[in-house]
Parts: sequence; C-alpha cells; structure tokens
Amino acid sequence: MGLVKPYVILHLGAVSNWEMFDKDFKTFRRLPKVPSSDYCFFHSDKETVSVGTQLIVIGREIDGIVVFRYELENHKWFKGPSMITPRAMYGSASHGKTVFFAGGIKMDENMNPVVVKNVEKYNADTK
Repeated sequence: MGLVKPYVILHLGAVSNWEMFDKDFKTFRRLPKVPSSDYCFFHSDKETVSVGTQLIVIGREIDGIVVFRYELENHKWFKGPSMITPRAMYGSASHGKTVFFAGGIKMDENMNPVVVKNVEKYNADTK
C-alpha cells in the first residue's frame, strides 16, 4: 500500500536485549531474546543492517561467524542463512528488500585474517 512506519531498534548492551521504538521514542516493544547460547556471541562485537522488515545481526560464535535475522511480521529471531563467505568488518548498504555486504575480513584454514574481495547480495523475500 506504500505506507511506511519507521522504527528505531537499539541494542541495550545487556546479553540480548533489543528494543524497538517508534519514530518519536514514545512507545517501545522489546524484541525476543536472540536464540544463541554461545558466550562468545553475546560478548563480542556485532554488526547490524536492516533490510525490508528484517534486522540482520552478524556476530561470532565459537565455531565462527553466525547470522541472526529478526522478522518483524513474526516477532521472532531465526538463525541463518549463513553467508557464502563469512566475514567481519565489511561494508554494507541496503535498499528496499536487498542488502549488499562488500569486502571485509575472513579467516583462512589456518585462522589467519584474509581480505575479502567480493560482494554478497541478500534478498529479504527469498532469504
């Protein structure tokens, strides 16, 4: 219908507390807890991007880079899908229901950092 309702989503610094506010910061909705039990995920840096009506949170678990996706329609977190080339410290840009992840750093098989020289595209409709 072409209606847009802006929200601001904030990570409150606690283990997995995320809250969503309307544009006037008058009402809020607490998001459910991220479904990770990994200590490393909760205490390491995370990178976020919004696309369509989803919030994508990329962080690190003990086994490597992990992607969590919050879907506004379902008011629920989902794990994955994984990135084709898992990375951190990337550039991202979203437009409508598409987001691009460019560059960044990945770890090779010997756990040495390697510069990523490709771009990945994520579509919110097809996930």
